[in-house]
Amino acid sequence: MPNITLHDVARAAGVSHTTVSWALRGDPRIKPSTREKVLAAAQALGYVPNEVARCLVKGCTNTIAIVSHTFSSAFESETLRGIELEVSESHPCFTLAQYSASGSAERAQTLYEQLLRGNKADAVISLADPPSPAIHAAYVKAKKPLVVFDEDAIGMDMIHGDSALGAKLATELLLDRGCRRPGIISSQTQENGRLKCNPGRVSTFFKLCAERGVAAQQRSIHEFRFESGQALAASIVAEAWDGVFCAAGDMVAIGIMAGCRALGVRIPEDLRVVGYDDLLVSSMVQPALTTIAQPLETMGREAVRLCFNAPAEERYTPVSRCFTPRLIQRDSA
Repeated sequence: MPNITLHDVARAAGVSHTTVSWALRGDPRIKPSTREKVLAAAQALGYVPNEVARCLVKGCTNTIAIVSHTFSSAFESETLRGIELEVSESHPCFTLAQYSASGSAERAQTLYEQLLRGNKADAVISLADPPSPAIHAAYVKAKKPLVVFDEDAIGMDMIHGDSALGAKLATELLLDRGCRRPGIISSQTQENGRLKCNPGRVSTFFKLCAERGVAAQQRSIHEFRFESGQALAASIVAEAWDGVFCAAGDMVAIGIMAGCRALGVRIPEDLRVVGYDDLLVSSMVQPALTTIAQPLETMGREAVRLCFNAPAEERYTPVSRCFTPRLIQRDSA
């Protein structure tokens, strides 16, 4: 088989070899139509870029690192799908490397430091606790993109949903359906004093309940798992809740429904339940879960785009991408 070069691809696509190089790297200066033409020519010729040589010259790794508390939950899985699709479609020369913080905020900080010091990735996407200000400043100085999934990562490139609006949609639905003893499920405080689920969901819930003269309840959990929801069922039934806003996510909400049904509680007749995220499984359970939808796949794609959205100027300007949640009404509420 002949050794297909970048110049061969350029001739086949009718562009310069520089355009081919930029297109294969996913450079934003290349129009999508031109990139598609170059990729089609490269695929037809069977061109394989010499990544080793290129990385040695540029000091790059052609790797995007993903740091997450866990990679086993449905939330991460659906977000990762968007990340994977965007990389494979727009930046096929890049690979993804996953680093688990195992639920530890301290471990996440260590991973950020190791990735930067060891030059193990060209960019980092964080689904864990955001980096400390000092670590973030080091990334900015090194011109290494670091994109954070967090609503409170002020001064950093961040991807997030409008948690206050999501909580408003969920809470108003429960109150409008007549709930007089609703409760919210949130997260316990982490090692660094932060909450896993945005505190804006909790404050909005209590504010709206107070405005309606409704006494609201709260329970906190450490892990966002089906079993965590099941374990809450007994206390929810004992305290006669008539509505649940599960700010901790859909899997916990589904666990609550399973646990409460096992105790003879009818859903939604006795207890109305609203989840958060609109995971794929939420429409499959019985009763189907009413929830607040976040476009997780789209958010994953946008995180990758931000990694390649390096500012043209030297001064770092953080970018925030906020996604609007939607109420998905199903049978549980």
